[in-house]
Amino acid sequence: MSTAESPSIDLRGLTKVEVRIVVLAVLRMIKEKYNQGHLVKDDMLIILGVSERHEEATNVIFGVRDAVMKPLHDELGLEVLLVEPQVKKDG
Repeated sequence: MSTAESPSIDLRGLTKVEVRIVVLAVLRMIKEKYNQGHLVKDDMLIILGVSERHEEATNVIFGVRDAVMKPLHDELGLEVLLVEPQVKKDG
C-alpha cells in the first residue's frame, strides 16, 4: 500500500482470494491506525485492471472487482466509485 499522497493498493495479477486477503489486511491496518487516533483523510485508490484489453482478462477483472466491492460496499457500507480507464484507440 502506498501512502505518499492518497493511499492506494495495486491488485493487478492477484486472484480473488488474494485480493480479499489484501483488502482485509489493509482495512485492518486502517482500523488499527484509526484506533490510535490517525484519521483517514483521503480517498483510497484500488487498482484492479490490466494494461491491455483481452476478453479473458476482462472476465478476471470483473470477478476481482466484485471480490473488492462487495465487502467494502455491502458489509462495511463504504462508498465505492468505479472508474473505468480511458483506452486510446490506435489509428
